[in-house]
Amino acid sequence: MNAVRVEYISKGLFLGLWAYLALVEPSAEGFARVVGWTAAGLGLGVLLGVVQQLVRGYRPGANPLGFLLMVLLDSPVVIYAGLIGGLGLGITTETDPPEGRNWLGYCALAGVVLGFGFHQLTQVQDRLWRVGLGLGIGGALVYLVVSYLEALPGLETVEQQRAFGVIILIGLPFFYVLTFCGETEESEVEIAALCAGLGIGLYLLKWATNLPMLGDKAAFLIPVALYFVYSTSWLVPLRVFKHNLRGFGYMYLGRVPQAIACFGRALQIDRTSELAASGLYALHRKVDVT
Repeated sequence: MNAVRVEYISKGLFLGLWAYLALVEPSAEGFARVVGWTAAGLGLGVLLGVVQQLVRGYRPGANPLGFLLMVLLDSPVVIYAGLIGGLGLGITTETDPPEGRNWLGYCALAGVVLGFGFHQLTQVQDRLWRVGLGLGIGGALVYLVVSYLEALPGLETVEQQRAFGVIILIGLPFFYVLTFCGETEESEVEIAALCAGLGIGLYLLKWATNLPMLGDKAAFLIPVALYFVYSTSWLVPLRVFKHNLRGFGYMYLGRVPQAIACFGRALQIDRTSELAASGLYALHRKVDVT
């Protein structure tokens, strides 16, 4: 199984585990402890990433922010393992599902299947098709949750549904960390899942109900607008930025083939990238032909 597929399956697994956490209706104290476990796992992953980059030869003194970004972008294995492992440990140690709601295995399996589906959708070559498919998937997820949430045991009341929405919203920053630090390029699919979670959370919290002309529609219009702006205006520059940052990091370490590959990919995405062109120029000036 290639690394790209493993990353997508890991993202799906995280979503499945977080959905289970929301469904078991944990107490506020239990949920806070699970979040603590998850944050601790993420922190451990970042710490291991720092050690990994120091061993490779990076030094944070000259540019601490650039070093931290390089840790996130060049240490995906330990960050994924720490974050998802911390969440799994938190769920197994801090939650006690009510009778009839021990769905951990089902949710984990559904998350794996979802992640595999994410990977398959990224194989669509046409960008407009990917944007449209992402919008369709996000809309389908929102529709299923909004339509059938009340049929699930323990989520019949407004208070329980609001608690479910709060848990979903708190999980979104962790999911974005996985999306940002992945070795594979960020795609429209992950942003669609993120915006779907945002829409579900805002709707269940009855956010903006009193807005004139919009009401509950705002809970859906805001994520749709965010999805279109992000996928059409921010996604490509962010991909180029990540490749350029990796390229300069590899050039600093003298890893010439990897640096050339990163700068080349950045120029393949955006032929006008001055940063990638200047990186390639500086790299070739430093190369010892012999």
